[in-house]
Amino acid sequence: PTAGKIRLDGSSSLDWPPDQLARHIGYLPQDYVLLPGTINDNISRFARWCGADKDEADHKVLAAARLAGVHDIILKLPDGYDTVIDSNGGGLSAGQTQRIALARALYDDPKIVILDEPDAALDMDGEVALAATISALKSRGATLITISHRLKLLERADRLVVFKDGQIAMDGPRQEILSRLAGPRKASDSGHVVSIRGKQ
Repeated sequence: PTAGKIRLDGSSSLDWPPDQLARHIGYLPQDYVLLPGTINDNISRFARWCGADKDEADHKVLAAARLAGVHDIILKLPDGYDTVIDSNGGGLSAGQTQRIALARALYDDPKIVILDEPDAALDMDGEVALAATISALKSRGATLITISHRLKLLERADRLVVFKDGQIAMDGPRQEILSRLAGPRKASDSGHVVSIRGKQ
């Protein structure tokens, strides 16, 4: 940011060593990609290649895949978690790729999870799994930030912030903001919606 500060539990984010801070933040970008390697490598962020204990990393990979609702899909692949992904995606569909990228964001149980258009490539089953993932994250007390243009995804949010032209246009409890969005202006004209959940 060019002004202000980002604080985590009262401490400036700049006070954290970047590698330590990164372990507490999970991020699913809108333009997600998987890197050449196995599915296990991608979910674990290549942890074994960075010296992590194999058994511990594998345990965290399984936990993340289950939380993302992609474990059963991975098991159906020819080599399961050892399925190799190349630069062309290894034959995975866009939805499968997005769900594996979501598992990567959830690896090592981060306390802050940022999801940018997390349902963009999902089919109905994927959307159901994503809803279950969001509920599980909320029940764990994670701070969840979801950026979306789709109002359906925001039904589970506690607080909504609407951005328009780079500025905050609305901010408040979900139902209050949704009511305002449903007013005279169409929701599609109201800007970019960010849902935020954090401990009070």
